[in-house]
Amino acid sequence: MERRKRGPKGRDRRRTSGDFRTTPRPSPANILILTVAGAILATAAASVLSSGISDSTPHGRLLGALGRIADAQERSWEAQGRFAGDLPALSITPGSGIAVRVTRADALGWEAVASDPEVGLTCRQGGRISLGRPQRQEPVCYTEGR
Repeated sequence: MERRKRGPKGRDRRRTSGDFRTTPRPSPANILILTVAGAILATAAASVLSSGISDSTPHGRLLGALGRIADAQERSWEAQGRFAGDLPALSITPGSGIAVRVTRADALGWEAVASDPEVGLTCRQGGRISLGRPQRQEPVCYTEGR
């Protein structure tokens, strides 16, 4: 009669929980497939989130211009520990006819207005400083009465 190998306290060693020798290991091919699939999903999610509004529409062009101003303001804040104020008072987005005006940029926050005179659309966005970090407010867009 064959005797089983016993572990501590008389238990069968093959039945201990967490025995790493019996857990299946993923093959290198499976790891590669999962890594590639994860990268594809992450890229797709990032493109969907960033392309909320098309840049070809006037609304999207205005929001894109304001987003660039906001990014520049936040980079300026993080680099200097304050708003550097190095942005011009009026900046024109090349080739689009959109005027972006930074109306305020100081240690308390910033505000910018983008307008497209062709369609009579204006967007306003601002940001404030909270606990030493810039916080961007959502842009507000409205049509100008003609």
